[in-house]
Formats: sequence, C-alpha cells, structure tokens
Amino acid sequence: MTARQNQPGPEDREELARLLPAPGDPELSRDRHLLLKDHLMREIKPGAVPAPRRPVRRLLITAGSLSAAAALVAVVAVEGRPGTAAPQAAAPPAPTSAVSVDPGSHQQAVVLLGRIAEAASTQKLLPFRNDQYAYIRSEVGGGSGTAPETREIWRSIDGSKRTVIKQKSLGGTITESSPDGPGTMELPTPAFLATLPTDPQKLHDMLAAATKGTGTGPAAVQFKTVFDLLGEQIVTPQVGAALYRSIALIPGVVTVPDAVDALGRHGVAVALTDPASGVREEYVFNRSTLAYLGSSDVQTDAPVTRPTPTDLPSGRTVDAQPRPAAGTVLYSTAVVARAVVDRPGQTH
Repeated sequence: MTARQNQPGPEDREELARLLPAPGDPELSRDRHLLLKDHLMREIKPGAVPAPRRPVRRLLITAGSLSAAAALVAVVAVEGRPGTAAPQAAAPPAPTSAVSVDPGSHQQAVVLLGRIAEAASTQKLLPFRNDQYAYIRSEVGGGSGTAPETREIWRSIDGSKRTVIKQKSLGGTITESSPDGPGTMELPTPAFLATLPTDPQKLHDMLAAATKGTGTGPAAVQFKTVFDLLGEQIVTPQVGAALYRSIALIPGVVTVPDAVDALGRHGVAVALTDPASGVREEYVFNRSTLAYLGSSDVQTDAPVTRPTPTDLPSGRTVDAQPRPAAGTVLYSTAVVARAVVDRPGQTH
C-alpha cells in the first residue's frame, strides 16, 4: 500500500467528526489503568508472579493522562482535578456481556490516533524520582457479565526494587521474587521508557524487531506490546505521543465508535482483532478529552487463522476451543487512580 493510500480521505474525517466533538483546549482529564505485568516476559522470567487468565495488558499511564503534581508524592484521580485524592467509587457494576462488533475504519483510526497523540504531547509529566514507585489502581476482569475486581500495583520507577501487586484473584498482596531490572522493550520501566526515541517510525521498527517470531501474528503482538509499554507505566509526553502515532502504522487497527470499559464508561476506541482467536482488543478513550479510560476484549465472528509454529513462542500452542458468541465481552478494565509514591502500600 502506498503512502498516499494510507492517508485518510475527506469522508473519513467527516465520519470521525460525527464521533468526536470539535477539538478544544487539549488539557486532558486525569485517568488511567490496566491489567497484569509484562505478558511477554511473564512467561519466561523465573519466579515471576503468575498472570491471571488474561495476561496481555496493563494499566495505561499515558502522557495524555499525566499532570504536574507535588514532587515527592503526587496523586491524580481519574477524570478529576490535579492534586486531588481519588473519589471513593461505589461497587462497580457488572459490565455488559455482549456488544456490537461492527467493522471499523483504519483511516478513521489514523485520524483519531493523531488527535490522541497531539493531546498527549501537550501534557506535563507527572514528576518522579528513580527511587519512587508508580502506583495504579484499577478495576479489572468483568467478562461474561461478572463484576470486575480491584487491582493495585506498585512498580519501581527504575526497576531496582520488586513490584508489589494487590489483587484478590492472585491471592491478595504479592511481591515479585526479583526486581524488573533496568528495563527492556519486553519488560519496561518508567525510567527505560524515557529513553525511547520520539520518532514513530523508529519506534515501530524497534517494536517489530523486539516482537519478531512471537505471538499470534506480527500486527496483533505489536499492537499489544505498544499498549504494554504504555500500561502500568509513566511515559514522557513526547514518547507517549510517538507510541500512539506508531500504532497508526500497524495494519488492521480500526476505530470502534462506541466502546465501554469495565466501569461502564462509554468512549471511542482503537482496536485490532487477533487473527488466531478472533478476539478484538479495544482501548477506550474519552470522546471529549481523548484521555484513556480502559479496555475491553470482545469476541468477533472474524475467520480464525491457525498460526504456524513460527508465529508462537517456543513450546506454546493455541487451544482449539469453541469460540463464544460474537459480541461477548471476555475481559475489561478501567483506570481508577494513579500516583507517584515513596513506597508500596502508599496510595497518595
């Protein structure tokens, strides 16, 4: 496909304009979150905390959701004001068990991701020191009409200290057996992410090289990895914007006009369907602020391609199980609060 063909046409921009309000001051509201530790490395790192059933995503702490705060301890409530504590939310409702799976548009996704990146690039970085922790609280799970559960994680900024996770389905509070280390593309830390290039094409090429030969197909695994790099992390505004723009370079990424996170918040999503399972991963953004809200995994009726052995990590296979009905929500997440703190257990 040529570069000209990749450019969105007037009809795509008009259609996207109906989904999103006119752009205003790109000051995003506070938000963010998502599920378990690095799914690529979790499978091979000795002694790592076992991932729950859905091991591919984590909380998003994007540049678009970052704000200036106090240097030592900074807290921002989701959809709240800078420097305020997170509101005490009522028990989360059980999510919708089935949603629409209409096909989306790649050209609209290019336009949407450009707007998200532009908004992210204008945000101020939540300040942190290498000896601190990124704290994220979220609601995760919630598939098949069941209520989600609370997940909290304390991740070392520079990877020198062990990550702590508090989640009932994992057995309560768990401390990983070893620190993450200085960070890699497969197992990032906030300090490592700050060193990434801000050119979208360079990031795309780095991700392609880091994920080659893994997962269920190059586009699907690269899409997941980009959001893993943004998940349960802190990125600079420039790197966050570049990561969003790199997503637009992945073939098959589309928009979903009405997507829902684990707390039932509606927004517009960017999504990609995994060719091995037919599951569409949707990352949901607030229509007005373009702030990240959460995610949803939705079963589609797309034809399933059985990956070849070279498409999968060594020793892994894809289970041949009956697929749920199209539109079934398999898993969802929602960001509740985030902060930079001095030690595990602190939330503000």
